[in-house]
Amino acid sequence: MKRIPDDKQKEFQSKQKEIYPLLASALLKIIPEHWTSADLDLITGKEEIAHSISNKDGNKDIVTPSMELFTETRKLELLFREYDCMWAKAKFKVYWNESVESWDYSIDYQY
Repeated sequence: MKRIPDDKQKEFQSKQKEIYPLLASALLKIIPEHWTSADLDLITGKEEIAHSISNKDGNKDIVTPSMELFTETRKLELLFREYDCMWAKAKFKVYWNESVESWDYSIDYQY
């Protein structure tokens, strides 16, 4: 992974911040109403990204990605490729934040 030059770092982060809420919204639309969290695991392959949606609360519902979710993860992939810093795995989490009584999200990358 190449380091993003300081003069491009702000632009890169700004573009990420545009994608994350849309990705969270797409994920929230497809998870069952009784879920209070969801993990979207993304693994890059040569020509595609594998998507896996699960829940740490033990719910066994099967959730399949929507076209909207695929669109948002593709935007994320293209952004990271544009800046030549593509990740190998990413975990995007949405969860109900009791302290503010709303949904929140986080993302972790592995390179």
